[in-house]
Amino acid sequence: MWAQSQVEIPSFDSLFGKITQFSNFLIIFILFICYTLATINQCFFISVFFNRANLAACGAGIIYFVLYLPYILLINFGSQTLIWHKMIACLSSTVAFGLGCDYIIRFEGMAQGIQWSNIKKGAQPNDNFSFLYCMIMMIVDSILYMLLTIYIENVFPGEYGIPQPWYYPLTKTYWFGYDVKKNRQRTNEINQNEINTNTNIESNDNDNIHQEDIGVDIQNLSKYYRNKIALKNLSVKFHRNEITSFLGRNG
Repeated sequence: MWAQSQVEIPSFDSLFGKITQFSNFLIIFILFICYTLATINQCFFISVFFNRANLAACGAGIIYFVLYLPYILLINFGSQTLIWHKMIACLSSTVAFGLGCDYIIRFEGMAQGIQWSNIKKGAQPNDNFSFLYCMIMMIVDSILYMLLTIYIENVFPGEYGIPQPWYYPLTKTYWFGYDVKKNRQRTNEINQNEINTNTNIESNDNDNIHQEDIGVDIQNLSKYYRNKIALKNLSVKFHRNEITSFLGRNG
């Protein structure tokens, strides 16, 4: 007679505790995914204000905890806050995540947990917010942090970057690029005028090379170091299978 043995398969709650005994695990997983994406983009956004890694590490930690402070005010004055107050506070992803965790705790206390059926509902009778708003605001925060990071990096690129004008997202060249043929034609006209006005300039054999052999075409490049100009409207073509070298004024 074979002895029957029962093998108990450990559940998620038995392995990691019954912190969220009634909540839907998928909803909580989505909450953490939204918070992770928002936090990553928030770190990128904070990093554009620092030039040194050590200073950025210290400053980012302080800023991260400071952005959590509005959550304490919302909890203490929850009955007096309006929905737009919470929306503005949730522009900080840490506040949105804190409110989301607060909803999980409240619904767990009701023995309901966060479910698909109640993510749009408030945890209290006079609650004008919901768990769904928290996740939506974290997605909005993630997109907002990313756009601000791209904009600030282009307008204030640092010491070695080329700054763009503040209105660069409204320019046609930002969305559609430069007209290469038109710029090349303009550059050729400028070079031809310089050759015609200066008889001491010798013709370059490389100009006879077909345009398809050009590997890199630099047009009207300028570079400033603080208030001093290093390059002014430099136009040069680098051809394939050739080595190009520059000779400075000091040799």
